[in-house]
Amino acid sequence: MKRNEQRKFVRDLSKALTDFTILSIRNKTIPEEWDGHELRAYMAELFNRAADISVIRTASRNQRARDYRNTLATKNL
Repeated sequence: MKRNEQRKFVRDLSKALTDFTILSIRNKTIPEEWDGHELRAYMAELFNRAADISVIRTASRNQRARDYRNTLATKNL
């Protein structure tokens, strides 16, 4: 994936999850008493759910997943 495609993917995914959260606030699905703590945790949960379709999560022992974890460790990400 080229750099511009990476940036577009991150923007699109973040926007979709942000839009979903804002719609949930508008629809009063999200409790009014939630502040930054709950909202932060909720957004993290949405990102986790979105990541669950990744082969890195579904086949965590395959080479791609091992390479990913190695890159995180060696590049201090």
